[in-house]
Amino acid sequence: MTDNKLSMLILSDLHFEYRIHTVESWIRANCLALGVDVLVLAGDICAASQLVHVLGLFRKVFNGPNQHIVYVPGNHEHWMSSRVLVREACASAEATISNVHCLLNRSEVILGRTFIGGTMWWEKCDLAESQPYWSDFHMISGDPVATKVTRADGTPDIDFRTVSFKEWVYEENLAFQELIHSHLKAGTKDSIVVTHML
Repeated sequence: MTDNKLSMLILSDLHFEYRIHTVESWIRANCLALGVDVLVLAGDICAASQLVHVLGLFRKVFNGPNQHIVYVPGNHEHWMSSRVLVREACASAEATISNVHCLLNRSEVILGRTFIGGTMWWEKCDLAESQPYWSDFHMISGDPVATKVTRADGTPDIDFRTVSFKEWVYEENLAFQELIHSHLKAGTKDSIVVTHML
């Protein structure tokens, strides 16, 4: 990298979950000759259960010591899955594949630039009337939550319930907005925002 320039390739909506057997050949055919500093994968890349495998295949091509992969999940990574499983897949990818950065409503400085990332989702008012028709509200499961409680007789217990997609999706949007605003207030320079939703 010279003169603080950064080269990036931005990809999204590849939907390898429907053609997992073609991932490696697609990457080699379309990305092999590109010598970019940062590959940005902005969601809807594959199913959560395939994430570590697919990011590993991308890293085989983008394998330089100063090449990085920034990943933000899309809504389709959550299909037939949950927020917990997507987060676990992201944590596993970061732990096992060098220079992979899964941004879930967080920021990270990479090669001197601040990358701010998250799925973003939607504001509550955006989909109030169309929720019954929006596939995400049917295809994404809720997350189990365990809360420590005290019974009426004073003994400790654990209360299990499921936080629905409808509940957490709006919280995620608010958290993403707060993250962006915190960087704006702090005057963060040279920032790159990566999101799947608009």
